[in-house]
Amino acid sequence: MNTLAAALLLSWFLVGLWITLMQSLRLGKQVRADGPQSHLAKMGTPSMGGVAFLLAAGVVYGLSGGDKWAGLWLLVLGMALLGLADDLAGSLRRPLRAREKLVVQALMSLIFAVWAARQVQYTPYPVLDVLIFTLVVIAACNAFNFTDGVDGLLASVTTVILLPFVGLPIAQAMVGALLGFLWHNAPKATVFMGDTGSMALGALTAGLFILEGKLWWLPLAALIPVLEVLSVVIQVSYFRRTGKRFFRMSPLHHHFELSGWPESKVVFRFVVVTALCTALAVHLWGGIGMRRLVYGLGRSGLGVLAYLQRHGLSAAFYDDKLKPEEAEQASKAGVYPRAQPHPRPLRPGNRRPWRPHPAPPAGRAQGGRGRGDRRGRAGLPAFANPAHRHHRHRRQDQLHPIHRALFAGAGLQGG
Repeated sequence: MNTLAAALLLSWFLVGLWITLMQSLRLGKQVRADGPQSHLAKMGTPSMGGVAFLLAAGVVYGLSGGDKWAGLWLLVLGMALLGLADDLAGSLRRPLRAREKLVVQALMSLIFAVWAARQVQYTPYPVLDVLIFTLVVIAACNAFNFTDGVDGLLASVTTVILLPFVGLPIAQAMVGALLGFLWHNAPKATVFMGDTGSMALGALTAGLFILEGKLWWLPLAALIPVLEVLSVVIQVSYFRRTGKRFFRMSPLHHHFELSGWPESKVVFRFVVVTALCTALAVHLWGGIGMRRLVYGLGRSGLGVLAYLQRHGLSAAFYDDKLKPEEAEQASKAGVYPRAQPHPRPLRPGNRRPWRPHPAPPAGRAQGGRGRGDRRGRAGLPAFANPAHRHHRHRRQDQLHPIHRALFAGAGLQGG
């Protein structure tokens, strides 16, 4: 989680600098006169804060070494530049027309879709995949853009939606950057992300769901943005047909504001709904892959992992001392051990990485004092060494009672 923490701190710092810069340039948000009257007090608030937190996320993501989805960042950057052009145009003269933005969005989404179709496949027809990906990215960018209308709403909702992918460096960097941005964007906000941030967040979220094979669960996890854009479509269609309004105002968050909900209540309740929907989506697609959940638990780790997998969690076991017979038991239980150890194993009680020592001379491992007494035959710490003096009363092939209980609970046979 170092990536998340670094992105949070850098974003918090850069967004603060951005606020100062925008105030000195006297570039602020232009609020619609026909919007909620409570929003008129926000006129002139620094905008385009997406530049700062996206810069923080990009720097931290690049320094972390990136991952296999680095190509997604190009789409995020392209949408951010389009949003920045729209924000600048709105501050100086007039915003870009919807038709103009849609053409550029379609072009960038198509380029990404062609690349993504070579990474993941949803249908037997690549052309159909490209079409689906293009439409999903365009829809997500606009849905997230409509959601950005209340202090802290879009940043909070997006953070929750991205949590299932927090194991990926690109998601870690963005979640951390959004948390740093929320420090300044919480009600009453001192900065807005603008189209620069909202379009980029929509592109990133859609791209992650596509590339991770979870596209069909995106409408459920991102239910709030979906409802926001649907409220706009329904309002416009209903007004054209009847001359009346279906909602008090669209997007949906404005309807609840005019119904008497304070902004903070709108944000809190929308985030709760997003959390429930995201949790349900994660459950339906089979749980989060916890690839480094268990390490160094010895043979009892097999029982732990079997228990987790029985409850729908995908876990992996990192242990470089797994014996062949234990690996066979793990395979039968549906657990797939990794051959390599954890990248940075830590010695208990010490923050410095430790390396297993070679086997001590004969006789030293069975008693006495010195390195053999502390490390034993397997090079393990004393508390985990079966040959330690506290374990002399048991045979080497005899399992600890806790181990037996874990194996019995997992349906395994041990020792």
